[in-house]
Amino acid sequence: MTIWTLLVAEYPADAKKLKERFPDMAKTAEETVVVPWDPSYAIADRNPEVIMELERLEKLLEMGDIDEETYNNLRRKLTKNYASLTLAIAFPQEKKVAFRKQRPSLRTVLHELGHIHFKVGDLLWSSMYGGAEILFWIGFENVFKTTEKQIQDCIALIDAAFRDPESAHSIIIERLRPVWEQHGLVPHVGALLVAAGTIPDTVFYSIEDPTWQEVPITAQLVSQFITNVLDGLRFKEPWFVMYAKHLGWIEDSEVEG
Repeated sequence: MTIWTLLVAEYPADAKKLKERFPDMAKTAEETVVVPWDPSYAIADRNPEVIMELERLEKLLEMGDIDEETYNNLRRKLTKNYASLTLAIAFPQEKKVAFRKQRPSLRTVLHELGHIHFKVGDLLWSSMYGGAEILFWIGFENVFKTTEKQIQDCIALIDAAFRDPESAHSIIIERLRPVWEQHGLVPHVGALLVAAGTIPDTVFYSIEDPTWQEVPITAQLVSQFITNVLDGLRFKEPWFVMYAKHLGWIEDSEVEG
């Protein structure tokens, strides 16, 4: 059995939606084999998704792409929610997946499909960590139209926020240039958050205050901006919808119905 045959059997209407809205992911579903659940998968330190992500963080730390504080914060995030990751296990490189339940929930199935299709761990994908899965569900649930390519771009920017926050910040500011120029905002993600009605975790100034230019660009601040864009998009908050459009993550027109 593949993920696709599972979807068609248990969630036929949703399988049709997946094929219409995310055809490349549907193709991956057709290629991904569902293997039997093994009790060892329930043991936290055997979870390959988490192990893969922890190894990735260690490599980033060794290469100097992230500092020790960022590494420790992200590691705590991963290890905090081990229990919630044992409903299913994805093996992205092998295109295999195992589910604890004979009839897993639709969200569990599509969450694991995302791991396999985009070949990323939870920090970049899972909605629990503010990952690009949020954008997938926005498209799947017809809130706004988005594509696999746009989701991949979102993943790349989240990754850049951890690896090289200043580079990620530059990308965001350049894409949102029409917004901050039109509204007279300081070109800084902190000011963009304040303009959208969100108080940054670190510091707070008015949207026109030039002091923003002196605020260090950190992984925490850039990640907060990205997560708030995704969450705000889900609830159709106007400023975050505008940001998402300029970031290139959704189509210009809102999906009806």
